[in-house]
Amino acid sequence: MVCSTGKKYDGWCAEEEIVHWDLARSYCIYHAPSKPSGADKFEDALFSKIKSTPEGDTCDLRGTIFPHDISFSFLKELPPMDLSSAEFHGEVSFKGVTFKGRANFQGASFFKKANFRGVTFNQRSTLNRVFFSGLVDFKKATFQSGADFWNATFSDDVLFVQTVFNGSTAFAKCIFEKEARFERTEFERVRFDKAYFKEHVYFIGGGSSGRSSFLNCEFAKSVHFVETHFVDADYSHMCPGSIAFFKEADLRRSFLKHAPIESFRFSACNWPIFERRRCIYDARKVDDGGFFAFEEQGRRPSPLPTKSGKRMKVYKPPNSYVLEDLFRRLKKNARDESDEVLASDRHYFEKEIQRKRLRTEKGTKTLRSYLLVYKWLSGYGESPVIAMWLLVLFALLPFVVLGINDLFQTGLTSSVDWGRFFELLADSRAFLPFAKHVDSDNFNTIEKIASYGWPIIVALQATLFSFAVRNKLRR
Repeated sequence: MVCSTGKKYDGWCAEEEIVHWDLARSYCIYHAPSKPSGADKFEDALFSKIKSTPEGDTCDLRGTIFPHDISFSFLKELPPMDLSSAEFHGEVSFKGVTFKGRANFQGASFFKKANFRGVTFNQRSTLNRVFFSGLVDFKKATFQSGADFWNATFSDDVLFVQTVFNGSTAFAKCIFEKEARFERTEFERVRFDKAYFKEHVYFIGGGSSGRSSFLNCEFAKSVHFVETHFVDADYSHMCPGSIAFFKEADLRRSFLKHAPIESFRFSACNWPIFERRRCIYDARKVDDGGFFAFEEQGRRPSPLPTKSGKRMKVYKPPNSYVLEDLFRRLKKNARDESDEVLASDRHYFEKEIQRKRLRTEKGTKTLRSYLLVYKWLSGYGESPVIAMWLLVLFALLPFVVLGINDLFQTGLTSSVDWGRFFELLADSRAFLPFAKHVDSDNFNTIEKIASYGWPIIVALQATLFSFAVRNKLRR
């Protein structure tokens, strides 16, 4: 007679003694719903099997039922283990254990607290479709080759504190029903695609060194990114139930295309810098695409492996229409948060993208020229310094031109004719707006025309200067 449950798992327990019968079904000591021979005998058999596993072989414990609390911590090292579909009905502790090979928990169920504190996984670990009913603690755990948590369910609080994930890690389609904390957790590459968080989520002081993705990730309540540094982070179609807070987060390598900007709140974040203004990584220059080459742009995004083993395409910068709309939304976001300085940077890049876009469109020469002049004269209304120096230049230029013309007519003299100097200075007032009327009978035709047109130019520049100063002081 063989174990009825063992048949589903290639009969790995065929040689084990049958200890329980139930409705014409027979169970070995590992798969029995209860342990009639006692917990001690079960643990003796379990640990004996683990210790006797040949070097390099996998300890097969598929479908094993653990009815009581159990601890593996005293073993220190465990061979490659297959605990897929196992059931842990009591608390379980792997604290401080090192898995020398692959650890497979696929489809396992943990009905009480699961302690993985300080555990080291030397090879890639599989926790797909795992059900955690109690508290889960992965504090200071190390995954040397990443881990798969696809479709896992966390019904209680889960702690990833100072946890290290080397390689690629996937939390795609996971369900977090209680609070999730990722504090000082370091990833190499990570995906939270389509994960669902029912309670508050905290990412504090951690991040990734490679691609990270929150694509279509749904948060029923708030999510907090505090002092994080996710690289090539994709927040596309992320769904925060209330607010996503980014506080002192490093966003120099974050993608905001198709992100819910209206639900984001940015505070003292680190952005990519271009021309001393805070830009966004979506507008970076990549090969022949994009717009701005940031000083800290670094390497190009690295492809992230998917579940099928294929490689995702390298992110290309979005087209100018998308970027223009993105900067416009970010500008509104900054103004809603009363961050007028950041709003100024958003406005500048919105106009810069619009001007670059018009280069490729027909029939837009007039508008393109207007934007270019607007940029030269006042930095799109955001640079009072440029506007001030140009105003001074425009105000003094008539005097300089009149002086040069007078030198050509009279020639150079050994001394300065201060009387003539002040006459020219008085004549130059004719080219300034709102100045006292100056007799222009001695002006030639060109000078008379300029005396009517130039004051308009100076007045317009003065207006741009006032507008830029107003924007500056308001911020």
